[in-house]
Amino acid sequence: MIVEPLFADKTIPVVIRPTRPEERSVAALQKYLAENQEELNRIRLENGAILFRGFDVKNAQDFEDVALAVHPNLVEIFVGLNNRKRRGKYTFTC
Repeated sequence: MIVEPLFADKTIPVVIRPTRPEERSVAALQKYLAENQEELNRIRLENGAILFRGFDVKNAQDFEDVALAVHPNLVEIFVGLNNRKRRGKYTFTC
């Protein structure tokens, strides 16, 4: 995986991208997240956010699977979602 700033002249946001085709799958991203949790938390705390680009996250379920790898205690009830449609247990339309 490549971990680098999105813009050459700024340190934020940080982007993580796969370097090889086999790193693009949701399963590979979940494994990476699990194995690098401390480093990713440090990056997130220092930079406020991490962008994940170039992964094969194709639908709401893939997104939820990755989100659960980052934070296994997601909540499924949100205030202010009156006009939103549920796409998964934790995923809604914008």
